[in-house]
Amino acid sequence: MWNNIGSNIKDGLLETKYEFFKKHGLEFPSLNLEMDDSLEFQTYLRKVLESLVSTGVIYKDSDTYSACSDCGHCIGISSSSRISKCSKCPSENIIMEARNGLFLDLPTDKISLIKGKTPAFKNIKQLHTRFNHLPNRINLEKIRPTGLSLDFLGFDGFVLDPKFGISLLPHFVAQKYEVDKITQVQGYETITNTAPYTNTILSNIDFEYILTGLADNNCQFLDEEVNFVLFHLPVFLIGFDSVVSESRIDQLKEDYKKTVRKLSAVINGLELSSESVVPLDRELLNQAIDYFAQYKYKDGIIAIKEFVKQLNKNPELQKQVSKSDINTINQTFGLIFKI
Repeated sequence: MWNNIGSNIKDGLLETKYEFFKKHGLEFPSLNLEMDDSLEFQTYLRKVLESLVSTGVIYKDSDTYSACSDCGHCIGISSSSRISKCSKCPSENIIMEARNGLFLDLPTDKISLIKGKTPAFKNIKQLHTRFNHLPNRINLEKIRPTGLSLDFLGFDGFVLDPKFGISLLPHFVAQKYEVDKITQVQGYETITNTAPYTNTILSNIDFEYILTGLADNNCQFLDEEVNFVLFHLPVFLIGFDSVVSESRIDQLKEDYKKTVRKLSAVINGLELSSESVVPLDRELLNQAIDYFAQYKYKDGIIAIKEFVKQLNKNPELQKQVSKSDINTINQTFGLIFKI
């Protein structure tokens, strides 16, 4: 799902991204790309808006807005931001004026919007603090070059806040593909831009969010580190609430290389025996899979390393490995390692 990606597709940027994956052996044969500026979604979004306005969930009301006295550009609600300069012209002559806007009320208990919906995220207290600081209501009309026009609701020249549209895109996908649960992988910094809309309006849909941090922009990756970037780093970033420093990423690279060497040595040293032998105790492998399924990345890695350690300590175990054992090992390691 992409936000206002249409222009990027025209420029070939999105195709370039997927060509990168394909080049390194990652293809998406069943990929369905849904965009919030597609005609199909815009039609859906307009119907949802009309319904929400008719039921009063979204409503018109007066508020104080900041506007430019020189060009007349309406900048935004004065109480929600400190505006000192026009965003359309160089003027700094900002005035306050009352006018109607389009609004959505948030629940009193704002933590309820996210409670129980962020598996793997550890800093829950900080996340709850962010949600407690959300305003009591959200303004929905914006002045932007792209977006769903709100002319049909009487807001000529305004478009729907794109955060609202991207927040309803999962519901659109759930209906279109007949799924009963949506999991969104999203940056921690942007969760307050989507969850308030999604979970206020669509409280009957089962949503969860996998929140991730970001690698520092200064991080440099060599061509031979592509497996680390594609398989390992994205999982490592799950659960972070900030930018991960360059030094920490460098340490992670070294740990990854060391682990891959050990895993490769174990796999290459396995002696394939007949299916009649007693299978290995797969408890640690199964535990690792369970951890990964719950996004408990670090616990999964520990389980894999412990399994490898046991094999290295007892070479006789390596002589009892069946074909199904090897498949289990390869599949488990392949979740985050490219051996």
